[in-house]
Amino acid sequence: MPDAFQKCPNCGATIGRAADGRAVVCEYCGAKSENELDPSALAASLNREFASVDQLFDHLATWLKADFPRHTTVEQEGGFFSSGRTIGFTVQIADTTYGMKREGRDVIATRKKVVRGIALKNEKLAIDAWVDALAFGLAQLANESAAAKAALQRFGRKG
Repeated sequence: MPDAFQKCPNCGATIGRAADGRAVVCEYCGAKSENELDPSALAASLNREFASVDQLFDHLATWLKADFPRHTTVEQEGGFFSSGRTIGFTVQIADTTYGMKREGRDVIATRKKVVRGIALKNEKLAIDAWVDALAFGLAQLANESAAAKAALQRFGRKG
């Protein structure tokens, strides 16, 4: 697994296996992931499954809202007589908020780190880097929650 994830998507530092061999740990920020769910496999599945960024955006907004409702907020426009069009969504995992938003024809991916109510870092990411970071965050969430782990395993069976 460390071969697949050379750098921590959280801080960019080198990561390696924990002493017990079952977890991947960032040597700098301490981010840890038990390896029952492989975040790089989830990210690869997302990137492979969708032909366009728009398809990825629509799928993620729907999937995350359905399977991670406590962590996901979806923003829509229109919809007086219909369900409306999704223009953005955010996923809150620990102290990091992952967001995607449509701006004209583009989809903008962001990651914001907030500690004690203060935004320490707010950055735009390339879509594949954002998907990698989100997958890493979801894998961490799955290590803390059986429901999150089940949702990710269901997604893996779809892909």
